[in-house]
Amino acid sequence: MKDKMKLKHLDIILDENPKEGILILMEDLFDYKNSLMLKRIKFNKYFNKTIEALNEFRKMDLEDLEINKDFHIKSPISINEIPYSAMLDVIQLTEKGAEDGEVSKHIAKVVSIATHEMNRETKYSHDSLSNRQYQERLLEAPLLDMISLFNWIIKDIQKVSKEWETLFLSVQVVDKELEAVGGSALSQFNIINTIKEICSDFNKTEKQSWSTSYNLVMTNSYAKSYENYLRNEMRIKREAELKAKNKNR
Repeated sequence: MKDKMKLKHLDIILDENPKEGILILMEDLFDYKNSLMLKRIKFNKYFNKTIEALNEFRKMDLEDLEINKDFHIKSPISINEIPYSAMLDVIQLTEKGAEDGEVSKHIAKVVSIATHEMNRETKYSHDSLSNRQYQERLLEAPLLDMISLFNWIIKDIQKVSKEWETLFLSVQVVDKELEAVGGSALSQFNIINTIKEICSDFNKTEKQSWSTSYNLVMTNSYAKSYENYLRNEMRIKREAELKAKNKNR
């Protein structure tokens, strides 16, 4: 029975008092027809079966579901490989979270962004018709497969974000003078500057730069940060040497 549950059914399952949702599940899971004759004969039977299926599903531990390797929706080896624009969108979406009663749509949207280019013939573009159509298709996908893929995406975003954060912190150069005059406010321009750098460094258009893999964008940014870090270390060393010479005079 779990195999018949689709992502679109999740909001019904999560609703403590689904009412009309029960009838939808009866129709989708057991092919129940809401006719007068069947209502008299089989309503209670299918109603009880639906409640039983709901309760069984609600007892499941959904956090540790393994990804179905045979799932028809293809996924990247790492979330690092998706387009830069897709990564920014999916991070923003996951931080915002799902709205009440729309968990299924939230999951469909997150998965659609993270897997768009592996399953569609078009490039990912924010709120494009192709992606919206893909989201509708994902709502019809098997529920457990979609939840397991969603869980993997969330965990991999956290893992990748932590790895990049650690790398960048290791080569961070703090400009105290810039910070003193409000330099931290310039961080809002980081994305714009990153796109400009990709355009320049790889001879790409702005549109092509947004489609560049997140891994390549971050690797390029890290290389620049590491170079800046080395230059700063060399500067500090030279200043220390000059200071020592002046002291010995």
